[in-house]
This record gives sequence, C-alpha cells and structure tokens, in this order.
Amino acid sequence: MTDIILEVIQAVVLLAIVAFLWNAGRGRFEQSRHGWNLIILGFGLLFLASVLEITDDFETLNRLIGFGDTDIGAEIQKFVGFLGGFILLAVGFWMWIPKVQVLSDLVDTRTRELQESNRALLTEVNNRLQAETILRRSEERFRSLTANTNIIPWEADAATFQFTYVGPQAEHHLGYPADDWYGHYFWPDHIHPDDKEMAIATCMSALERGDDSDFEYRMIAADGRAVWLRDFVNVAVNEGGQKILRGILVNITSRKGAEISLKESEERLRALVECASDAFVLHDQNGKLIDVNDAACHSLGYTRDELLTKQVSDFERGIDPAMLKKAWAGMSEGQAITVQGEHHRKDGSRFPIEARVSLLVVDGDKHFLALVRDMTDHRQAELTVRESEQKYRTLVETSHDLIWSVDVEGRFTFVNQASRATHGYEPEEMIGRRFTEFMTEE
Repeated sequence: MTDIILEVIQAVVLLAIVAFLWNAGRGRFEQSRHGWNLIILGFGLLFLASVLEITDDFETLNRLIGFGDTDIGAEIQKFVGFLGGFILLAVGFWMWIPKVQVLSDLVDTRTRELQESNRALLTEVNNRLQAETILRRSEERFRSLTANTNIIPWEADAATFQFTYVGPQAEHHLGYPADDWYGHYFWPDHIHPDDKEMAIATCMSALERGDDSDFEYRMIAADGRAVWLRDFVNVAVNEGGQKILRGILVNITSRKGAEISLKESEERLRALVECASDAFVLHDQNGKLIDVNDAACHSLGYTRDELLTKQVSDFERGIDPAMLKKAWAGMSEGQAITVQGEHHRKDGSRFPIEARVSLLVVDGDKHFLALVRDMTDHRQAELTVRESEQKYRTLVETSHDLIWSVDVEGRFTFVNQASRATHGYEPEEMIGRRFTEFMTEE
C-alpha cells in the first residue's frame, strides 16, 4: 500500500511539474522555445511512466493498457517511458541552458546598463541639487548684498511694462509697498512728467532692437520727492519664446544732486569769468588752448572757435616758446608764476601783457590757467609818471633856491645843486649828514 501511495505522489508531483512548466513557458523563453518544449515533453513521459507503474498495481486498470499485458511487456513499457523522459530532459536541458545563459548575460548587461543609468541619474540629481543649492545661496548673497544698497533688481512684461518681479529695496527707495509695483501701468504712471516720454521711448527702442540700454530719469516717490534713477535694461527671451525685460534700477539721486550743484557752480564761475575784464586762457602742457573767456576773444580779436584751434605761441611773441614750455614743465600743482610778454592781435597790432599762470591737474592731465592783463594803460601810466618825475627833477635841480629833504633824524636825504652856492658843498657831501651841522650860531 505504501508503494502505491509513493507512486501516486510521484505521478502527482510530475503532473504538477508539467503543468507549472507549461504555464511558465507560455510567452517566455522565446529564444529557447524548442529546448523548453523538450523539457516539458520529458517530464510528460516521466509522468506517463509513473501512471503506467500505478496501473500495474491494479489489474482492472492494467487490462485497459493495450501494451504490457505481460510482466515483461509492462517493464519494457515503464523502462521506455522513464528512459525516453530522461533522454528528452537531457536533450532539452542541453538545448535550453546555453540559451538561458545568453539570456542571463543579456539580463546582466541590461542590469549593468540600468545600474549605470541609475548612477548617472543619481549624479545628475545630485548635480541639480548642488546647482539649486548654489543658486539659492547665490540668490541669498545677491539679496543680502543689494538689501542695503541703491540697487533695485526687476523683471517686467515687455508688452505692458508691468513688473513681474521687483526687489524688496524698491520700497525703501521710493516708499511704495511691493504690491503696488505689480499693478498695471505703475511704472509709466510714476515717472516724472518731464522724463516720461523719453523713458518710455528709450525702452521701446531697446525692445525693438533687442539690445541692452541704460538711461537716466526721475520717478516720483510716495512722499512726492523726485528720485533720480539709472535704469539698466536687458531684453531677454523666456522659456516660452516671449520677450521679457530685466534690469536693475540704481538710485543716483545723491550723485545727480552733486552733478547739478557742480554744474551750477561751474555756470556761476563761468559767469564770473565771462564778466571779468581780464582775459582767462586755459591750455594744456603743449600750449593748446582748451577754453577762453570773452575778454580773451575781445583782446585778441578772434572768435572763441578760432582761438580754440590755436596754440599760445600763435599770439604770444614776447617770450620764446621753448622757454615757456620749460617754465610750465617746472611747475608743481597749485604753484603760480607771473610772466610778462607781448600779445599779437588778429589784425597784427601788439600790446604788452602780464600773466599769472597756475597749474591745475584734472584727471591726471596738466592744465594751465592764465589770468592775462593788458598792460597798455599801466605802461602808459608808468611812462607818464616817469616823465612827470623827470620834469620835476629838472625843475628842482635847476632852481637857484636850496631845496632839500630830511628824515626823522634830521639827516639830509636830498639836496639840489643850489647847495654849492648856498653852503659851498656838493649835494653828495651833505646827504646823510644832520642839517644841524650846517647851521651857524647866528
């Protein structure tokens, strides 16, 4: 009875193996289908041999089998079944295992490829995470750097000029909450009326050209102040292929105020220079004229444009040009020298001058400012005085009356020729001596 149970279990196990292999092989192992089928067939023959072996234990079942009526026939039948099964299994495995190995190699290759892809994907993810971290830190540094500066980063729609991003510094510089900046027409509505047309036209021109640009204009702050801004505009294209505007606004109110003050100061200075009666001439270290005032034009008979094409040597004829350049080269910043010369007018006439020349250093370049005075009247006055003195001296020297002068100590400082007749002394003998020496007791 035990043998029968074991034979039945053996048959059931083989049937289960055949069923499992049949089900598992459907749609799989396409490259080794023939070998796989032989394996199934081999187990099938083993199953049939097991069934035949079970029928030998039951006479009724054994009569149903046409072959194997005798004991020898039954043994042959089981032998052929088992032998054929094992042979088919051996051939099937022989054909199937190499194919499985190929599939295994293919799986290994694909696995390595997937692993490499996973590693590459992991590397890319890490790189992206690192890039995002670096970008985030960069943005944080940028925001930290610009938080307390005059720089306002921004981004706007190119079609409407509506801001899509404005840095938090905007509220500090102009006083409007950040939400206000994102409203329609905020930018054009808050540009200073005198600058509005220019600012919008400049931005439109940059957009049409697709070029970067920068320009200066004023915006009206929340408290009514006019804030000077320099706008650096970059025309970019977003991921959707649409043009956008990006840039930075720089608050230049302080600098602009200084420029305006400097310009006003220069205008006041020029007004003073232009009103001066003396000529002002500004030239470089080679004598090339840079600027002149109206008095210089009037004294030389040239227009301003004509003078600005000339050298100092074109109208200064009283001093050798080489000596002038040597004198200029020897000057230090802030030093001033006085020179006398002779200027020639456009019409060929000449007049004496005295110039006070100072060295100015502007952006590393040497400039010389000369205050030139026409000495014609002064020379004429000196000549008149000298002639008057000569006439007076002649009258004094030829007078028959003694004419003299003494200092506070009573010493003669001047005695005319009459001293010979009145005292018998030459004038030179009396000068420096006390007048009491020449007084008599009477």
